[in-house]
Amino acid sequence: MATTIISRKASTAPRSRGLREPAVKPVATASSTPLLDFVNSVLERGKRIPNEELDKIPTDFAANHKHYLYGHSKQQ
Repeated sequence: MATTIISRKASTAPRSRGLREPAVKPVATASSTPLLDFVNSVLERGKRIPNEELDKIPTDFAANHKHYLYGHSKQQ
């Protein structure tokens, strides 16, 4: 399995809208680590969540957490 490291250096890729594209370098790993095993496990479990359940997740992320936790009115 290969891991990807993103460098903060500017790449030679063409710029679009003034954004800097990160330089991406794949790194081969000889063996897995407990953290990598955990991340892969979480990703595999996430694939098994039905789309109907994923559609129920709020799209405003944490912006309205007080609404979801305490019933406050939603903020725009």
